[in-house]
Amino acid sequence: MVFISRGTAQECRSLWYKPGTSEFFTSRIQRGEADFWTAEEDGVLVGELYAFHQLEDEDFADGQHTAYLCAFRVAPKRRGMGIG
Repeated sequence: MVFISRGTAQECRSLWYKPGTSEFFTSRIQRGEADFWTAEEDGVLVGELYAFHQLEDEDFADGQHTAYLCAFRVAPKRRGMGIG
């Protein structure tokens, strides 16, 4: 069974190891400008999704009407099985 849950900024930081990238995502999560969701199966991460509610470029995410889905990923072996 796959469990989907809201992830924390700390969990996000553990997955993103590129300098600058992890700070970008985690700072938005901590400020409430983004959500981070994970999908786990038997304790193993099989998917993740980042949704930005507000970004500097409001054409992408304006905080009211438009959001930006980013870094939507599903493990290759689990693709096509309804996780997304």
